[in-house]
Amino acid sequence: MVNLEGGVLLMGCERGRPDEQPVHRVEIAPFRVAVAPVTNAQFEPFLATGHEAPRFWEDERFNAPDQPVVGVSWFDAVAYCGWLAAETGVPYRLPTESEREYASLGGLVDADWPWPGARWQGHPVADRIAAADRPHP
Repeated sequence: MVNLEGGVLLMGCERGRPDEQPVHRVEIAPFRVAVAPVTNAQFEPFLATGHEAPRFWEDERFNAPDQPVVGVSWFDAVAYCGWLAAETGVPYRLPTESEREYASLGGLVDADWPWPGARWQGHPVADRIAAADRPHP
């Protein structure tokens, strides 16, 4: 876990989807965030309490101890945070949308991409073929 001082985030995108507009200023209070995803090894003791295993738990492609746990629902993640807090005596919770975006920008206030000077330079035909212009379920 690392401490983030908090600050200002310009959240949203004028060129994005309508539900991302308008760009608005969000004040972020100081908070703590993990520097790495929860691993299968870290998640396993939680499952020993009887919580249902995530979707890909038995899949050898995704269940090495040092791999991030996958197939976890939001509800599973909240339950894990509650369990971890009870086990350690330290409060844990999921970051809010604005906290997650703020942390991923690494201190940049207004950026389309979390690395300086970068722009997505996709290939218009290849992106369409890969359907990269829309989300997938």
